[in-house]
Amino acid sequence: MSTERSRLLSWRHPAVVATRLTRPAAAAVGAISLTAALLVAAVPAVDAAGPPGQADRSGAPRLVARAGERMVSYPGLAVAWPAPQVSVSSAHAVRGLVSAPGVGATATLQRLVVGVWTDVISTPVAPSGSFMLPLPSFYFGHFSYRLRITAAGVDPVETPALPVAVVPTYRPAGRDTSYALISPSPVGRWDPCTPIGYRVNLAEARQGALRDVQSALARIAVATGLQFRYLGTTDVVPFAGDDPFDPSVADLVVAWTDPASVPGLFQPGNYALGGPEMRPGHDIAGGPVRQIYQGGVTFNSAFNAALKPGSGKGYTRVAALMHELGHAVGLFHVTGDGAEIMSPSLARDRDQWGAGDLAGLEAVGAVNGCVTADSPARGNGSDAQALPTRD
Repeated sequence: MSTERSRLLSWRHPAVVATRLTRPAAAAVGAISLTAALLVAAVPAVDAAGPPGQADRSGAPRLVARAGERMVSYPGLAVAWPAPQVSVSSAHAVRGLVSAPGVGATATLQRLVVGVWTDVISTPVAPSGSFMLPLPSFYFGHFSYRLRITAAGVDPVETPALPVAVVPTYRPAGRDTSYALISPSPVGRWDPCTPIGYRVNLAEARQGALRDVQSALARIAVATGLQFRYLGTTDVVPFAGDDPFDPSVADLVVAWTDPASVPGLFQPGNYALGGPEMRPGHDIAGGPVRQIYQGGVTFNSAFNAALKPGSGKGYTRVAALMHELGHAVGLFHVTGDGAEIMSPSLARDRDQWGAGDLAGLEAVGAVNGCVTADSPARGNGSDAQALPTRD
């Protein structure tokens, strides 16, 4: 397991954990290939103004651009893509018009994940040839998308990839290269396709602590795409004892404890510990990953008064939780850029992710797809553990 001991104004470094479409069936005899149909069909007219979905003078439907959209024409297909950058949690869609949709035509939005095109969402193409697919924007990241158009008995058509970045509504401070990972190679990260169940030990916490945990986890979620599910309270104290992680309790535990009740857990001046436990795993392309499957954060209750509840001005509990939970999802300290939450020093009035924080959280997040634990037969090493750094 990787843990960290932190001082109020100077977080200590934890030990680093040492650590990788099938072709469609042949068309029926006499069927016209959708590819050929698109190549010979006239490209739909694309206008930059006017109400969407109106018809041209011949009565044929046409696709009309909306503010900020990128209009791209392919043979027999017009697509209105969202802008290259969209704000997180904003509503956007990929709209299109197929000149010769064929029988049972379907449009599928696909995303490139570690070199593998994966389906995001599908919808039937209307008899008029029009379709609309919502674009996910609930977490930050840089994505590559394409459209796949299929119809009964014909070969699919796939458009070239197009990038879309989902960005914060604020301008992050710092440098996007200012981040470090606990396990950089293979990357250590949770499986974003499985909700992370968490419990909170509030026995020595001050009022509002649960609300602040949930606020910090919400900020982790929007930066990573990870899903968190609250399971209730617990009396577990992570990092206390020989085996601080108990899978039967929760995947993640956040606790406050009196240092007198757990001798040796904190060094003088240390106020928190945070980190993950990892095991060998792999991504959807078969590449190696260090799968985080347990995590914990423990705060020294002797410092409760030093951290202001909530977020905003001063040294806040939400900012401290963001930092410690950052370790629990795989981030290490980064030096030389005080704009980052994962800087070793806790700064006043800083409760937004910096540019480097966001780049690191993207690296350990859902952008890179699902993670599966290796079976013993796979032979990809043993569970990774790191002892706490004692300062």
